[in-house]
Amino acid sequence: MFDSVGAFQKGLSPISKYANYESDKTGAYDLTIFTATADFFAQMQEKVQTGEYCAYDFDGPDIQEAANKAWTQVWEKKRTGNLCRAFTADYESTVPGEYTKDGKAHCHLYIAVKSC
Repeated sequence: MFDSVGAFQKGLSPISKYANYESDKTGAYDLTIFTATADFFAQMQEKVQTGEYCAYDFDGPDIQEAANKAWTQVWEKKRTGNLCRAFTADYESTVPGEYTKDGKAHCHLYIAVKSC
């Protein structure tokens, strides 16, 4: 995300990919961290529109609060039966406020879903 002199590269976002779930959120899984361009988000929005993924976007004063809000929403929807997670590949982009236009930290989640 930074060039050789430490300058932030505009247009790149950090992405965490959770995949190869052993079972569900309680089992082992692989974590891959990479950077993506706006094309990644456009592709994920297409998958949301086709029902392959659910999207969540929460903000907060820092990345910890934004991420906690987002994941709490996912866990609550799963607990109440309003989300059927596929546990195939999920994506998270958590961005500190100093890199956002509104100055707030943001957590974007794309959670793979299946029919219940």
